[in-house]
Amino acid sequence: MSEDGIGTAQNPYTAPRASLSTEENTDGIVLASRGRRLAAVLLDGLIFVLIFLVVAILVIASVPNGREELARIITAYMEAETDYFQLQLLNPWIYVEIVFYLVAYFIINGYYLATRGQSLGKMILDIRIVDADTHQVVPLTRIIFLRYFIFDTASFINLFLGLIVEIVDMFSIFRRDRRMIHDLVANTVVIKV
Repeated sequence: MSEDGIGTAQNPYTAPRASLSTEENTDGIVLASRGRRLAAVLLDGLIFVLIFLVVAILVIASVPNGREELARIITAYMEAETDYFQLQLLNPWIYVEIVFYLVAYFIINGYYLATRGQSLGKMILDIRIVDADTHQVVPLTRIIFLRYFIFDTASFINLFLGLIVEIVDMFSIFRRDRRMIHDLVANTVVIKV
C-alpha cells in the first residue's frame, strides 16, 4: 500500500505536492538567496565606508593643516553642480573617483575575490561567486571587467544612465535562476558555501 492508503493507484482527490524550498538546488549547488545577496552588498558598502573613514582620519591626522585641506576639497566637490544628464567624462573629479574606488575596492576585496570568489560581505554571509558552468572560482580579471567595470562605467559616463543600468540589473535578481544581468555577462552564479 502507498502512503495514501489506496494501494498503488493515485488518489485523484489528494492535494498536489510541491517543493516549497526557497533555495534552488542546481547541479549539486545551492543558489544564494536574494536576501543574502542584498545583505552582502550592504555589508560591503558599510565596510567600504568604515575603511574610507579610518583612512580619511589617518590622512587628516598626518598632514599639516589636513583638516582644513580636506574640508576645502569636500566643499569644492559638494558645491559643484551636478547635472544628472551631463556627460560625466568631462568632469575631472570623475577620474579621481574612479581611481580611488577601484584601488580601495580591490585592496579590500581583491585577494579574497581572486582566491575564494568572495568579497568581505559575501564571506561573512557564506556565499561566493563561481563560474556558472564549472562551479569553480572565477578569474579576477573576469570579475573586474565583466561583473563590475562594464556596469559601473555607465555611472561614470552619465549619472542618469548609470541609475537606469543599476535598476535594471538589480531587478534581474528576480529571474528564476537568480542571476543578475552582470552574472549573465560574466557567466557567473552566486552560491551558498
